Amino acid sequence: LREWYFCKREWDKQGNYSGRMGKEIRTVINYVKGDLFEYIKAKTTPIMIAHVCNNQGAWGAGFVVPLGNVFPKAREIYSKNIKLLKLGATQFVDVQLSPKIVVANMVSQTLGGKRPLRYDCLVRCLTLVEFQCAALTSECSQEVELVCPKFGSGLAGGNWEFIKELIEDCWVRQGISVTICEL
Repeated sequence: LREWYFCKREWDKQGNYSGRMGKEIRTVINYVKGDLFEYIKAKTTPIMIAHVCNNQGAWGAGFVVPLGNVFPKAREIYSKNIKLLKLGATQFVDVQLSPKIVVANMVSQTLGGKRPLRYDCLVRCLTLVEFQCAALTSECSQEVELVCPKFGSGLAGGNWEFIKELIEDCWVRQGISVTICEL
C-alpha cells in the first residue's frame, strides 16, 4: 500500500505535487479565521488535527486546553503514555468515528529555554503525520484534511514563517489538504 501511494505521485518542474488518483490537489495552505472546533463540526470527511506538545507531560496552556475539553481522550492517552513519548514521536489518537477524527500529538517541544520547539523533532513529526494521512486516506477511501492551529509559534517559541515552510514541504507538496485555524 505504501509503495502504491508513492508511485502514483506526479510532480511539476517546481517540485509541487500535482495530483493523486486523477484528482487535482490544493497546493497551498488554507487559512481560516475562527475556532478550529467550530470549523470541523461542519465537516463530513476524515479530519486529522495536528498540534505540538511537549515531552514532559504538561497539558495546561495554549491549544491543548480546548483540545482536551472537546476531545478528552487525546489528553488521557497522551498523559497515560508520556514516558514512552520521546522528542520526535507522534501519537495518533482516534477521538471520533463518524466522521473520522484523529488527533496527532506531535512531541517536538521541551519546557523552558529561549525556544522550546525543536525543529529537527518537528520535521520527524510532520513526516509521521504525512504517512498516517496516507494510511487514513486509504482506510476511509476519502482524502484526509489536516486541520491545525498555528502550532509551534506561540508558547513553543518557534518562527511561524519557518514552520509554514516546513508544512509546505512535508504536507502540502505531498498533496495533503491543510487548513490552519487562527483565532
